[in-house]
Amino acid sequence: MIGMPAIALTLLSIYSIISYLENVHIPPEKILLEQSKIFTRRQQADPPSPHYPINPLSQVLSHIILLLLSGAFFGIALQFKMFVIFLIPLFCFILCDLTKIGKMKIAESIFPALIWLLSAGTTFTLLGIAFGSLDLGSILNFHVSSNLKDVFVRENSAIDVLVMFLQDFDYVLLTGIGVAVILKKRSKIHLFPLIWLFLSTLLLLNHKPLWYHHYILLSLPLTWLASYGVSLAVPIFKTKLGFSRTPIAHSSILPKIAAGFCIFSLVVTPIKLGVIQWQNQLFAKESQDKFAVVNNILEYKKNTRWLFTDNPGYAFYSNILVPPEIAVLSRKRVASGEVTQEYLNALLKKYQPEQIILERFPEVYEPIRPELEANYSKIYEKGSTRHFVRR
Repeated sequence: MIGMPAIALTLLSIYSIISYLENVHIPPEKILLEQSKIFTRRQQADPPSPHYPINPLSQVLSHIILLLLSGAFFGIALQFKMFVIFLIPLFCFILCDLTKIGKMKIAESIFPALIWLLSAGTTFTLLGIAFGSLDLGSILNFHVSSNLKDVFVRENSAIDVLVMFLQDFDYVLLTGIGVAVILKKRSKIHLFPLIWLFLSTLLLLNHKPLWYHHYILLSLPLTWLASYGVSLAVPIFKTKLGFSRTPIAHSSILPKIAAGFCIFSLVVTPIKLGVIQWQNQLFAKESQDKFAVVNNILEYKKNTRWLFTDNPGYAFYSNILVPPEIAVLSRKRVASGEVTQEYLNALLKKYQPEQIILERFPEVYEPIRPELEANYSKIYEKGSTRHFVRR
């Protein structure tokens, strides 16, 4: 799935931003101490004076490099899949120093965010020009079109989002502890997963339709926040198991609650794995039926150049060309009215496919049904799957 590289590159971008923020907020005294230690080891003399010089140029360059890398990673991620674009305001918020805005140092405050935006925008644009994919207007209109929401009136995004959270309800419990830990830290760098989870939840509640791959937009910040809760419980487990002699503080009950949630997560893990195993068995049975269709395709492969199908997986497994116009025939394209009867008949006339397999969309089958009955023979039908061969 193309969403996985996009998510991986986004995480690299976030890691670069965190590295940048950690370097920027290192106190000068700490840098001075580290440089003094290095100087002492090299010279084997008395510690240098407190006025040992710090190279500000190298620090600024390292900061800019991290910002450029982060922006470049995110620009590439957007080329893979645009569903991480909602994180741009979050990156800008994290990079802007609001305290400097209050001191009328606006340029200095927004400079890191501008560098990051310039890097991300330049990378995205150059890749789009190089690969001919720079059609931002149509991409955005296709994803945020209100007409699509009107089409999917039966979809209930609130229920879908709730189901996504319930899949990892043990993580949700630990996330509650993690949020408490983050709010106590009062550091903007720790707010990233919390704001990410809030934005993605808000986005998915207003998005139709939702697919399984949207779950990763919730699961990543959810797991990140849950790790804060786990870290709070670790000292308790170390003490109870004898790995640490540090006494447990009784002033806060949060670590004990976090430890209880961790134990609960371990208990329910076998149940979650059992559900996954059951789902895998259902998918395996469904795959057997699909491979039976692939075997039918291969019987006619010798005389087949084009395979017309609304499920390109058949073309992939049989190694037969599929018309490029329907290589990605998604539910959104069908619902948006882009795939009309005239459009489909024009494709059939242009490519004259020797084999046709339809199973996903009745909206594709019904318009070309007269053509199928006139020029094709049905050799297989099971459930919603129909396989036709040209006469």
